[in-house]
Amino acid sequence: MATIRKLRGRWQAQVRRRGMKPRCKSFDIKIDAEKWARELKAQVDRFGAAPDTRILESKTLSALLERYKTEVSPTRRGSVREIQRIDMLKRHDIAHRTL
Repeated sequence: MATIRKLRGRWQAQVRRRGMKPRCKSFDIKIDAEKWARELKAQVDRFGAAPDTRILESKTLSALLERYKTEVSPTRRGSVREIQRIDMLKRHDIAHRTL
């Protein structure tokens, strides 16, 4: 079930489903709040549970690339060149942002 309400000048969408933690998010426009709630409910219906996005808030692209470099690249053909490209990407400013 989704609830849309005005809270401190913004619109807050809250989705509650049995068996999952309530999720809420604030928006400037009511239409955006309704759209987010519809998409989250559809995702829950499709996959059975909403994805946990907390892990994405703490992981950086650099950490993800490093894990790929150590776990996947060595098993592929052309791994030396791929590892060089990954190292080059890790030096870029965007690599230090959270996902």
